[in-house]
Amino acid sequence: MFDELRAIAIFAKTIETGSFRGCAKALGLSPSVVSHHIAQLEHKLGLTLLYRSTRQMSLTAEGEQLYEASKKMLEAIEQGLDAILPAAENPSGTLRVSLPSILVRSGLMEKIAQFCRELPNVKLHLNFTDKIVDLIEERFDMGIRIGSLKESGLMAKKLFSFGRKLICSPSFFKKQTKAKKPEDLSAWSWIGIEMLPLSRGFKNRTGKSVVVNYQAKLMCDSVDAAYQLAIAGAGLSSPPDFLVEKDIRDGRLIEVLPEWQMEPLSVYAIWPQNLLKNNLASRFRNSLVS
Repeated sequence: MFDELRAIAIFAKTIETGSFRGCAKALGLSPSVVSHHIAQLEHKLGLTLLYRSTRQMSLTAEGEQLYEASKKMLEAIEQGLDAILPAAENPSGTLRVSLPSILVRSGLMEKIAQFCRELPNVKLHLNFTDKIVDLIEERFDMGIRIGSLKESGLMAKKLFSFGRKLICSPSFFKKQTKAKKPEDLSAWSWIGIEMLPLSRGFKNRTGKSVVVNYQAKLMCDSVDAAYQLAIAGAGLSSPPDFLVEKDIRDGRLIEVLPEWQMEPLSVYAIWPQNLLKNNLASRFRNSLVS
């Protein structure tokens, strides 16, 4: 069917331009290719569509009928494309994006709001969850991921990164054996995050790096929940710095070993490989880059 539709489109362009050569120039083909497609279409239909000589051509009665039908077909296709392709000056359409729920509290919200203000005709559906969703299966145009990415066959682009702080409540801190270095923390009670490995990397001002592996008796599938549990005294947690800075200043949380900085977390946009560069998802992704 695809070959027939292509041949019909070439046939219509030939009639529109008045010659094989004119059609070939308009479509970027050779005249012999144009002639081949029309000949194949006639063979497929068992009909003569064009009378042609070296200098002129004319439509048969069947060719006239097909030309009128082909014009309607091509007009319908153009209308369909216009309906789904956003105009450059006034984009419209629907965009579905999956994001980690913790980003609700980040500066990303202002960038998303700005995107909505600039493109009022775009319907933006945001799904905030800390579970990893399958973009293809669940029909998302784009996903936002925090941390290292696993091989998935999807395209990816780093948007920005943010720091983390190792924190706990004052009541929890008082009950622990004093820690002088990150390795001492392996015996403390940690609050684990299901999406992240049970290890944390640290670096001090001299550039020394240390990785601490730990066991977590308490596991969460939500960064925000782990943060709230840390405030309640359930253990150590390492939420984003934008989430905890005020609580540290107010004394609700203690930063543990502040002379050691935790490895920052990178934030990535991921999308299917066949996503076009000029569509809404690409514009949304670019609006989030720091």
